[in-house]
This record gives sequence, structure tokens and C-alpha cells, in this order.
Amino acid sequence: MEKTLKQFQYIGWALVIIVSLGFMIQFYSAGEILKEMTEENLQLVSQNTAKAIEGWLDVKGEVVESSTAYLRLAEEEEHILELLKQQMKRQEAFFSLYFGTPENQMINASGWIPPEGFDLRTRSWYQEAVEQEGRIQTNVFLNASEDHYIMTIAKPVYGRDGELKGVVAGDITIEEMIAYIHQQRISDHGYAFLLDGDGTILAHSENQRDQQPTLQHIQHVSPALYEQMSQDLEGLYQVEIDREKGIAVSKNVTGTNWKVVGFIPEREYKENETQLMIILAVVVLFTVMAVLFLMSRQRKTVLLPLLQLDNDIKRIDMESNLTYRLPVVRDAFYGTRTLLNLVLDQAEVWFLRLKENEKKVTASNKELSIANQQLIEAKEDAEVANRTKTQFLANMSHELRTPLNSLMGFLQILQNTQATEEQQQYVNYALQSSKSLTTIVEEILNYTGLEKGTQKTIEEPFDLDELLQEVKELHQNTGHQKGLVVSVKRKESLPKKLVGDRFKLKQILGNLMGNAVKFANRGMVQIIAQKDTITQKDADDTGLGRVGVQFQVKDTGIGIPPEKLEYIFQFFSQVDESDNREFGGLGLGLASAKEQAKMINGMLTVESTPGKGSEFRLLCEMGVVEETDQDIQGTDSREYDHAEKDLSKAHILVVDDDYVGRVMLQMVLQRMGCSVSMAANGKEALEKVNSQDYHLILMDCQMPVMNGYEATRQIREKEKGTGQHIPIVAVTAKVMPEDRQECMEAGMDYFLGKPISKEQLEKTVRSLTIDDETEILL
Repeated sequence: MEKTLKQFQYIGWALVIIVSLGFMIQFYSAGEILKEMTEENLQLVSQNTAKAIEGWLDVKGEVVESSTAYLRLAEEEEHILELLKQQMKRQEAFFSLYFGTPENQMINASGWIPPEGFDLRTRSWYQEAVEQEGRIQTNVFLNASEDHYIMTIAKPVYGRDGELKGVVAGDITIEEMIAYIHQQRISDHGYAFLLDGDGTILAHSENQRDQQPTLQHIQHVSPALYEQMSQDLEGLYQVEIDREKGIAVSKNVTGTNWKVVGFIPEREYKENETQLMIILAVVVLFTVMAVLFLMSRQRKTVLLPLLQLDNDIKRIDMESNLTYRLPVVRDAFYGTRTLLNLVLDQAEVWFLRLKENEKKVTASNKELSIANQQLIEAKEDAEVANRTKTQFLANMSHELRTPLNSLMGFLQILQNTQATEEQQQYVNYALQSSKSLTTIVEEILNYTGLEKGTQKTIEEPFDLDELLQEVKELHQNTGHQKGLVVSVKRKESLPKKLVGDRFKLKQILGNLMGNAVKFANRGMVQIIAQKDTITQKDADDTGLGRVGVQFQVKDTGIGIPPEKLEYIFQFFSQVDESDNREFGGLGLGLASAKEQAKMINGMLTVESTPGKGSEFRLLCEMGVVEETDQDIQGTDSREYDHAEKDLSKAHILVVDDDYVGRVMLQMVLQRMGCSVSMAANGKEALEKVNSQDYHLILMDCQMPVMNGYEATRQIREKEKGTGQHIPIVAVTAKVMPEDRQECMEAGMDYFLGKPISKEQLEKTVRSLTIDDETEILL
């Protein structure tokens, strides 16, 4: 402790020496420090002023910028006028906001009517905006009534095809900007002013109090500064303004040819230099005196009593008993000694209580551990229950597809029987209800896949026309029964052969068209596929080009109220949720479509007018497969061959553990002219393949004894080295993309998800079987 006392004294004297040396250094450098501080302050104020003006111009320019986005889509003059009026309300600084077209038509929100012979196309704001193809601003000028200085901000507007629609422009007063410059006080004698690109003073904080620019040229005020400004350089200058020397700082206003100039006269920091030196000397003198006084006082009142207290406290450690009490001395640490004695009085009691509390804490920790374990188990039980629910829904959807496959198959067979008109109507009703049930099953399966996060994106080449036709066929009958015109269309600018996730795209478009058919009772439902030039990209590293695709799904249905638009993409949400609602459904279709659009890096939006209809738009990018003339001719001839093919010699093996499903497929195939053999599992299928030749195998995937995957792998293994290849088509209730990929990896050639339609089955059989000349048609 005595060593500490000596160190305190050494530190005190060292502090006195350091402060004295600091005073001497500051005395000689006070002038430079003051000058540097002045320059830094000048730089900062000038820079902040320039940024403030940039922000002011950006705010005004944003009104013009945002107007171009709306005007790009607007067509009607009244809509354009209303838009311009609304934009003017956003900023009071706008005298007027107007839109001029290449046809010399002006739409002005201020109500100004051009005089006869007025040609806006000859105006500088119009010509400069068209020439630069971007936002421009004019020099400041006096308006026609000569009561305000204004400037014009303009920007060209281009349509979707890239052609010029016109130029939107706004006249704004610079009074607000001038008022801001007037408020900038750099120092007692310093000031700031604003120059345009020609050197004209637009605003001056020192001598213009009427907030109107005189448009005086800087050359008349400071020729030296004008010479520096003409080189278009930012920096710090030693100049003379109005016959007074000083420091000037120039800052460019980004996006313009304007400059903010700050100026401080030399006399200001020279006057303050002497004052600063005097202040420093007085401060140092008083500091040294205070340090010496405090050192003496602290030694007597703090350090010496602290040394004694330290010695007394050490006795507690040395005696190691709690009965010792510190001597009570009337010094700076009197309270500390008293408090320590009280602590010692309670130490024994606290020690006993500590032991007791340790036991309680140990018991509480044990109880807390048990409670935490119970919470963990409860959480795991909840997660298991949720997974069980999701798995149950998925299994239920899968299991429903098998009986639905048989049901719809037999109903389609009944359609082609000699039944009465009434019976045919009943069959149609039953078939329509089965399709509705299939849609519900698909929505549930999609929901469970999205909830579990198991759905994957699989990109593959596909024919867009075929996909659109399949979506149309799904909903055409329902639409015709309601008197709707259901159609699909691909514009010629969009390639036919694309690369993408065909499964998800079909589900998205199917959900959107199904939703449109459900809510439309008249008119039409239409899908239009076209090229979207905005998202078009160049070829990627794989050699496949990328094309922006826009799908529009339009209907003339009941429309969607504005307050419902933000909820329709939520799961289990519907436009009409009342007990007596007219339209059915689970409220999953649009929500699933929205999520699947995100999975393919697309965007799904909607526009709707109640009572008139809705339009959903899907924007996404897809790969392009270049299609040669030979490919097109080969496809046409192949489709012709398939349609005319004689299937009387085709021998097909149906493998399915569901007896009713096997019988249904047998009847459909026999009506097509095929001969059919059947097997109840993969093992029986292998035995039949080993004993007979087949042109095609329809293989279920989930079966007892041996599943379809293993049976397919063994068939492919047997074919190695023989040159044979029996086409194998997966016919399964597992219809997700990952299920299809698993089938392809097992060696299957094609995939049909239950329930399958008669037309779909016939098309597949005709494309994969062998004709009587043993030519394989794929």
C-alpha cells in the first residue's frame, strides 16, 4: 500500500508536466488547429447543404419518376389527368405537372391550355428528355407572370413495346431551396451560396433576404473563384470574394451541374486564434493548481486512511475468524468500517442460511429439470401429432386415388355403352363428381407437401401446347355445362418447347383455371401464354436460352372484392365464407398456386373488378429448347401413326395389387383391341415376363410381396446385353414430382398418376407399343 502511495505522487507530478507540455504544444499549434477546424466545419456544412439540395431534387424528381411508371400503362386521357393531379398534391412545390405526346397533345394538371400554334415538341424540356432518354432538369428561369423563379424536371415515357409515348414534366418553384440556403450559417461571418452550371448565383445566405435570386454571375463577385469553378473541380480554395480574403469550399450537387460554395473570411479565424491561446493558458494554469491541491488533499484524506484500512482488513484474513471487528476511526472510511463490522455481525447467520438455501436450490433445480423434460416431451408429442396428421392426409389422398381410378375408369366405360339418355346423364354427373373429388385429393396432397416442405423443383423439357391442352381438357366439360367458352392460346412469339417444372406449372394453371370456371357463370375462361420481354435473358451456361413467360388466366366471373384480395392467397381462405355460400371448395387452390409459383422463381398477381371478372398473371423464367424442322415433322407424323395404329397384336401386362383396378384397365385395353395379362404383384410380373413376351407393362408401384420399383429394376437387369427393352409405364397413386423421379430412376419409361383418363391411357399405349412391322414408336 505504501508503494501505491508513492506511485500516486509520481503520477501527480507526471500529470503536471504533461499538462504544461501540452499547453506549450497547443500554444504553437492553436492557429493551425483553429484553421483546420474551420476548414472541416466549412467542408461539412457545404457537403450537408449539397446533399440536402440533392435530396430536395430527388423528392421532386421522384414524383416525375413515379408518374412514368403509371403513364406507361395508362391509355385514357382522363386517367392520365387524374394521375397528374394526384401527383401534384404530393408536392406543393409543383406549379404544374403535365404530359406531352409525340402528337403534340398536352395534358396539364394545372388546367393551363396551350395557345394556338403551340408546339411542345420544340420545347427544350421535351427535346432534352427525348435526346437523353432519361430524367433531365432545366436551368432556373422566371415564370411567365414574373413572380416566381422556377425550373422544369422532365422524363420520357416508353410503352411496353419500347416506343415513345411522350414526356412527363413538372414546373417547380425553387423558393423552398432558396429558403434553406438562407438558413445555412457557417459561422459569424461565413456564408454559403448556390451556383448553377453557368456560374449564376441562385441563392445566397448572406445578403438575399427576399428569398428571390438576383441571378448575379459569380464572375462579378469573385473572378478568381469563377476561374476555379470553370474547371469543374471540387476542393478547398484560397480566394477573394467582395474584396475580402478567405477560404472557399466547392461541392458538386450530384445529378446536376450545380455547385454549393461555402466561404469563411480569413479575419474570422485570425481573430479567434489569440482568444484561443489565452483560454488555453488560463485552463492549463488552473489545471496545474487544481492537480497540486487535489494531490495534497487526497493524500491526507484518502490515501493514508486507505492504507490503515487495508492493514485492518488484512487481519481478518490472517485470523480467519468471524469474531474480529475493525476499529472505528473518524476518517474518510468511517462508514466503510462500520458497514464491514455489520457485515461481520451477519456473516455467521448468512453462512447458515447459505447452506440451507443451497439445499433448496438443489431441490428446485431437480424440479426444474423434470419440468423441462416434460416440456420437451410435450413438444415432441405435438410435433409427432402434426407429422401424423400430415402423413395421414397424404396417405388418405394416396389411398383415395386407387378407388377413384377404378370408379372413373368404369364410369368412362359406361359412357360408351348402350344406355338411355337418362342413364348417360347420371353417368356424366357421377364422372363430374369424381373429377371434383380428384381435385380435392390433389389439393390436399399439395397442401401436405407444401406443409412438410418435401416438394422439389424438377426441370425437364416439355411441350407447352400439350400442357395447355391438358389443362383445358380438365375443366372443359364443367365449363361447357355452365355455358362458358373455355380456351387456351400460345402466342407465336413464345417458343413451344420449354424447359421447366412441368408438374408444378400444370398444377398452378389447373388451379387458376379451375378457380375461374367455378366462379364464372357466363362468358369465357381463357389462358393466354406469351413472351415477357422484361424478364428475357441471354443463353445460360448449359446452352439453353432463357425466356420470360407470362401466363394470363382471365374470366368473366363474379370478381373479387378489394378487401378480399389480400386474403385469397392464404390457405383455407375463400371469397365467400358464409354458411350459405354458393361456391364450394377447400380454399387451398390459390394458396398452393402462390407457393408453387415461388418454388419455380415466379410471381403470381391478380387484378379483379367485382361483377366483371378477374385476371391472374404468372410471371416466370423458363429454358428454351430450339426446335428444328425435322423435329416438327417427326412429331406430326408420329402423332398420325399413333392415331392410326392397329393394337390388335399388342400384348400388355397389367400389374396392380388392386383387383378392381386391374379389371378396369383390362376392360379399357380390350376395348382398344389389346390382349391383356394381369399380375397382382411384382413377383408375379417377373414370372410372366420370363415366360411370355409383352409389348408394354403397366406397373403399379406400391404392392405387397414385391413392389413395382424392384420389379422394374430386375426386368432392366435381365434385358442387359439382349438388345430388348419393354416399355414400362408407372401407374401409381403417388403423383408428386419426387415420386415420378423415383420411377424414372428405377428404369420406368413413362408415368401416369391415378386416376387416369381413358384418353390419356389410350394415347400412352399407342405411343409406346409396337406395330405389326415391329417398329418401336416413342
